[in-house]
Amino acid sequence: MRMMSATALLVFCVVSTGAYAQSTYPMAGLTPDRRPEGAPTVKEFRKDQKWTENFYRGISRPFPPHIDEASQGGWYTPFNHPGMIGPYDIRRWHQSSSQPKAQTKGRRA
Repeated sequence: MRMMSATALLVFCVVSTGAYAQSTYPMAGLTPDRRPEGAPTVKEFRKDQKWTENFYRGISRPFPPHIDEASQGGWYTPFNHPGMIGPYDIRRWHQSSSQPKAQTKGRRA
């Protein structure tokens, strides 16, 4: 009898939590091909000098042809944001200029 009561209570909690979550938050992703009504849009995106410096930070000249700032717009791009730390920080985003350059096995950092 106790097991049946505990099971019923568990089922009730799970079902009622789902109903609460659905009524509290709007459902997202039902029409991913369309923007919601009234959603903000980027009308103009200007790349200033700071944006360009961030984009090419840690990349030596000549710049590789596959890293092209002209194809980047006002959306998220991983090229101008810090990534992982440690030996994976090949562009030295997480390293201040006062820190010594870390050496990795067989490569210069």
